[in-house]
Amino acid sequence: MFMQIILLFLVLSLSACVSKPDPAPIVERQLGHYSDRGNNATKGLLDRKTYIVQSGDTLYSIALRHGLDINQLAEMNNITDPRELRIGQELYLQTLPAQGLVSQQENLASQPTLYSIAQPEDMSVVAGSYQPGFSENGEKTSESFKTEPRGILLPYSDSARDQLNNQSRTVSAQKLAEKNSDSYQVGSVRGGVNNDPGQSISANKNGINWGWPADGQIISRFSEKSKGVGISGSLKQPVLASASGTVVYSGNGLRGYGNLIIIKHNDSYLSAYGHNSKIFVHEGESVSKGQKIAEMGNTDGGVVKLHFEIREKGKPVDPLGYLPVR
Repeated sequence: MFMQIILLFLVLSLSACVSKPDPAPIVERQLGHYSDRGNNATKGLLDRKTYIVQSGDTLYSIALRHGLDINQLAEMNNITDPRELRIGQELYLQTLPAQGLVSQQENLASQPTLYSIAQPEDMSVVAGSYQPGFSENGEKTSESFKTEPRGILLPYSDSARDQLNNQSRTVSAQKLAEKNSDSYQVGSVRGGVNNDPGQSISANKNGINWGWPADGQIISRFSEKSKGVGISGSLKQPVLASASGTVVYSGNGLRGYGNLIIIKHNDSYLSAYGHNSKIFVHEGESVSKGQKIAEMGNTDGGVVKLHFEIREKGKPVDPLGYLPVR
């Protein structure tokens, strides 16, 4: 009997050893969407407007079309010679967006630093070194925002009051004289269109003596869309150079301008003459104010007119603010 109990105990023990354990639970994990946050800092650097050079393009025509200063366009694309343009070349039309640079700086600023920068105990050391008009070592330079001391406080008296009143009248008279010497205000009829009173005019702007490019009535005014004025006339009527300069474009490569001439007057100003029936000047030619450069032609709508623009550093400006009264 005792042996049977021992045998039964051994059988039960062996059964327990060979039984399969329960399988371990399987946890199913779902991966989330991947977000490349690191690219946010550089995204702004890549979003730059570009232009592909086409046949007939010049650096001046591209700058005119996109409202850019030619020097700015050349600098953005590291162009030293405007004649080096190639068909199919990609040009940047805008500088690096500040947003991209700020994002980079913010990204760097958010990173932990290994060492902290100790602040100076006396902030006047830093403030004194970087005040306007001072060099890094604290010495005064020739460029300073303030060249005179601020006003002093005088004790009240009749003589002090009279002194202050006289100073105020003197300053006001000086400011009025300076303003009147810069320009004068007129309200006149220019080119058949009544100008708004108070419009400032000058036939000589920044050293350029401007003249009318054609005889005729103003039939379209300057606007953000037109970028110039339309001067009516007759077919083959002479078109004159508005000021002396150098022809930097002569052709019909810009859509909407027809046969176009662009004259460079200095580093800041260009003038453009569109919708010509015939052109008499070529690129690189020097022209004088009043010289016949073309003959007036038709627009796409069949209207005979000259489209005339003035650009200051690539930006369109109202020609009526530059041309003399007539």
